[in-house]
Formats: sequence, C-alpha cells, structure tokens
Amino acid sequence: MSTLLNVHLQTGDQEPLMLIAREESAVGEADVDVLLRGLAERSWRARVIASLLSLDRLKAISLAPAYPVEFVHAVGRRRDSSLQAEIDSLYEKQKANAEFLCLYVWALGKLQSDARLGEVLEQLRQLYGDDPIS
Repeated sequence: MSTLLNVHLQTGDQEPLMLIAREESAVGEADVDVLLRGLAERSWRARVIASLLSLDRLKAISLAPAYPVEFVHAVGRRRDSSLQAEIDSLYEKQKANAEFLCLYVWALGKLQSDARLGEVLEQLRQLYGDDPIS
C-alpha cells in the first residue's frame, strides 16, 4: 500500500488512493491519515471510514469530528445502529451544514430510526417552515 500512497504523493493522482479505498483490507494496511487527506472527494473518504468501522472502530469514531459528513455517510452505508449516539452528537454541531443534514436524514432512514427521524424533521419544520425552498 505504501507504493500506491507514494505514487499519489509524487504525482497527485487520485487513482492510487481510490484503489486503496475500494478494498477494506488495503485500507487496513494504509496510513489512513495520509489516505484521508489525499482523497479529494468526500464519497471516497466515506468509503475509507466505512472500512475503518470494521477494522478499527475506535479510530473511525475518533475521525468523526474532523470528517462529520464522511462519518455519517459511513454509518449509513454500514447500517450500524450502534453508532446512533455518535451521529446524533454530530447533528447537534453540524445541523447548519446542508450536506451533512441530507446524509444524516438518509442515515437515519438506513438505521430505521423512525422516531429520531421524526424529531429531526419536526425541528427542521420549526426552523424553516413547511416549504423551506420558497
């Protein structure tokens, strides 16, 4: 894996990093901090964090404050309801972030957290009304 990371560091090419991110075992062998900093797209960083949820759960959780959008996306992808408290905590800090909010609502659906989803939708209605677009 260090060879692929070195190719990225020398060339700036994203493809070596995406090759690592595609394979959970490769993520486990990589320097995750370098990998996450190097990946330009949030969706790829979310894949890395999703792999970490299986490989090194505490590391993944420790990255949540730095990568909140990616973390909530990873939790939704994994459908890991044991991380509900972590994403709820992020929501309190990130609710003004539209990208986070969209993925948070999506993740709640994936976690089948209907009660929490209802609470969040009610909070949004109170903040923005029934038609926040107009």
